[in-house]
Amino acid sequence: MTSRPLRILMLSHHGREILGGALLADEALARALVALGHTAELLAFDDVLPRWVRGTWRLLLFPWAVALTFLRRRREGWDVVESTAGDAWLLRRLARLAGVRRPLLSIRTHGLEHRRAELDRQRRLRENRPAGPLTRLYHDRWRLWEVADDLRAGDAVFLLNREDEEWAVERLGLDPDRIHVLPNGVPDELLAQPEPPSDPRRPFRLLFLGAWSPHKGADLLPEIARRLFAADARFRLTCAGTGTPAEEVLSAFAPADRDRVRVVPRYERSGLPALLAEHGVFLFPSPAEGSSLALLEAMTGRLVPVVSRTGAARDLIEPGVNGYLVEPGDIAGFAAAVQAATADLEHAQRIGEAARRAVAGHSWSCRAMERIRIWESLRLQRSPHP
Repeated sequence: MTSRPLRILMLSHHGREILGGALLADEALARALVALGHTAELLAFDDVLPRWVRGTWRLLLFPWAVALTFLRRRREGWDVVESTAGDAWLLRRLARLAGVRRPLLSIRTHGLEHRRAELDRQRRLRENRPAGPLTRLYHDRWRLWEVADDLRAGDAVFLLNREDEEWAVERLGLDPDRIHVLPNGVPDELLAQPEPPSDPRRPFRLLFLGAWSPHKGADLLPEIARRLFAADARFRLTCAGTGTPAEEVLSAFAPADRDRVRVVPRYERSGLPALLAEHGVFLFPSPAEGSSLALLEAMTGRLVPVVSRTGAARDLIEPGVNGYLVEPGDIAGFAAAVQAATADLEHAQRIGEAARRAVAGHSWSCRAMERIRIWESLRLQRSPHP
């Protein structure tokens, strides 16, 4: 237990207009820290930069804006700066030049950017599409230096999965003793969902939750659906949270398949439990993830996960026990895994229940308490002995 409430400054290089993904996780963590009695202030793009600053300029200027904000408010006595990787490197340097005692530095990622950059490079090679000058100069060089510099300097580094940990140690030279692998959490209200009513059609209702983007595997869904729809007339697919108009999403599917696909471009968070209760399989062919919030949410709803073998899913899913793992990009493998998941409906129910049990300890309050414990241990090590 902490001896006194902590004052935590959280930095997040995301915009508040995006109601999901990384910022959703950051806001949930901040709320959980506050609920434990601490002060946690979250600074995102919109809090420190003018709204007319857009695109890559936001990423480029954010470390400067938060560093100046920290110096202006240094008398507030922050105990911890909890920053997304790549955003605290200037704050550290300016604090040292100004003679300001630096708070404990806690660095987190939403998926190691070096791994994502490598996947993007491989995709460009497959598509014979050269990188533009902005990608070459900033995203693949300067930005990766910013991220690596913060990771190497952090008193504590929070990564979302073992895959990122292995990369960070082997390729970036991070000290494994400073790395803590903590996947994302889920809201307590989702963990309290009741078992959905029995419905023999539910196992054949597939759910994809995510942006309609190749980064989430959306480009693979039409072919996976085509194979499944041809194999069994009971299969249906819902694509929710796409952020893309239904007409555009449906146009990617074969004309004969479109009447079996439902598109929900946006949904309220309060409507998520009902959405989960309608479906039996969570189909998510994303090529790379840190710790998918959508996966954790689906598991709270007792859906059978059929997901790529990457990120936190690789750590969390035991194939055939609480879900199915498929190699990224393997369309036939995804279709076969869905068919295996629905071949025995009693077995599918057992897998869904096991998936729910696997995330029972993944509440945001638990994630916040784990962070506090680590921070307190590090603060004691930094404090001079009496």
